[in-house]
Amino acid sequence: MNSQAVSDAVSGLGWRYILGTLRTSVSVRSLAEAADVAVRVAAAARDRAGLLALDRRPDRLVLTVHPAAGASMTADDVGLARRLSDVVITGGLRTDPGGGDDRSRSVQLLEIAIDAINIPSRQVACCSLTTAHPRSGSWPTPKVTKPA
Repeated sequence: MNSQAVSDAVSGLGWRYILGTLRTSVSVRSLAEAADVAVRVAAAARDRAGLLALDRRPDRLVLTVHPAAGASMTADDVGLARRLSDVVITGGLRTDPGGGDDRSRSVQLLEIAIDAINIPSRQVACCSLTTAHPRSGSWPTPKVTKPA
């Protein structure tokens, strides 16, 4: 699916297509409620649970669907977002692409590309700007792209 098709397919579900991922937020009243929703959502993900990331916060649960490694979004990924939305709605809550009840809140991600000959030597500088750390295992595998 191309980017516009993915965006069109999920926008009515309360999801947003951002940097190759699908993201939504579920407003909750407590951390315990966020944990309960997380358990139900993870169970609904079944065999695709490895593509789902959950960010539990006291006032909301952020759900992120990642495509399979090296792949782009597929109809199956959109189907997973639909299934997860159904679970949330069945629990009396709703998915919100904006990140909560505050309509002025905007969900944004920043992707930084670094052109370097010796990328490992640049990771220390990048780590000071992000929460990623090469020794913690959270450092992403660099994507090598050739200019068009």
